[in-house]
Amino acid sequence: MRKIFTVTLLFMLIFRLHGQNIDQPVEAPFEQLKVVGNIRLILVPSDVQALKFEAGQDLEALTVESKEGKLLLKTKSELNKDPALKGRLLYRSITHIEVTKGGHVQSSDTIRTKVLFLKAETGGKAEVKVNANRLLDSNATSKATVGYWGEKLFS
Repeated sequence: MRKIFTVTLLFMLIFRLHGQNIDQPVEAPFEQLKVVGNIRLILVPSDVQALKFEAGQDLEALTVESKEGKLLLKTKSELNKDPALKGRLLYRSITHIEVTKGGHVQSSDTIRTKVLFLKAETGGKAEVKVNANRLLDSNATSKATVGYWGEKLFS
C-alpha cells in the first residue's frame, strides 16, 4: 500500500510540474539578440525582461549570456537528434536579431523600433512583424530564412 501511495504521489508531482513554466529574469538590459542552435523562441514585448521556458525540457543544454547590451542564447543540442528548446523572450526594446544553426525566432506582436538589424544564417529562421523606419542587412545565407511583415515602408 505504501508503494502505491509513493508512486501515485510521484506521478502527481511530475504531472503538476510538467505544465509549469520556468522563468528566468534577464537582469542586464539588452537590445540585441543572438540565437544559436536548436531553440524556438517567441519574442513578446513587455515592461520586463525575462526568459520563459516550458518545464520538462533539457535546459542544462542552454547557455545564456548577457553583456554590453547583447543577449546570447545558445544550445548544445543537435538539430535533428534532440527536441528544440521552446520558450518566450519578454523584451523592452530590440534593435538587432541574429539567428543561426537551426534557431527559430518569431514575434508574437509587432516589433516597434526606429531601426532593426535582422539576419539569419546556417539554417536559422526569423519571422517577425515590424514597424520600423529602416531595416538593416535583412538577409539569409546557407539554408536560412528571413520573413518580415511591416506596417511602414522601409527607407
